[in-house]
Order: sequence, then structure tokens, then C-alpha cells
Amino acid sequence: MLYIRGLTYHPPASNLAILANVSLELPAQQMGLIIGRSGSGKSTLLQILSGLAEQNQGQIYWREQSLDPEYLQQLAGLVFQFPERHFCAGTILEELRLGHPEIGSDQVSQALIEVG
Repeated sequence: MLYIRGLTYHPPASNLAILANVSLELPAQQMGLIIGRSGSGKSTLLQILSGLAEQNQGQIYWREQSLDPEYLQQLAGLVFQFPERHFCAGTILEELRLGHPEIGSDQVSQALIEVG
């Protein structure tokens, strides 16, 4: 079960919080859906859950264990809505190893086989 309790995100460049006191529970082994109007904070929430952004307040728990952004980066993956804004235009191997330079070509090849 994923729990979010009192999550607030206020970017340094803004006077307003993008997310304010958000709480939710997502049951284990269930698909969740995050919907909302443009600018409502959906992508920001996903960036926080994937460890790419850090909340100002609140806690994120997975099965009763509190998760910090570094741990979330190891747990989660995120496919961006506009990937061309986020990728660094390196080789495909460099992009696939982004954030994990220790991963070898064999491991990348095996992962690609597993995901089809």
C-alpha cells in the first residue's frame, strides 16, 4: 500500500504551493489513476513519487516504511509526457543508464529483452 500524508510542494521560484496538504492511499496490486486539469499538479506529484522532486512537507510510505527521495529514485520509474525536454541527447545506452552509470551493457540488454 502506498500512503501519502499531508504532502506539500512549494517550488522556490513560486509564491504558491503546487500541491498543498495532499493525502491519498493506493492499495497494493491495484492500478491507480491520477487525473486533473492542466496545471493541477499531476506531473509534480509523479515527480515527487519518482524522487525527481522533493516535497516541502508530508510523508510518503510504502508498506508502512517512510520513503525519502533517494530511495524513491531507486524504487520508481517515470516516463515523461514530453521526453524530448528531459533527455540529454546522448546515446541510447547512455540514456538507459541515466542515473546508474555502473550498469553494464549486458544488464541493459537483459532489461530490454525483459520489457520486450
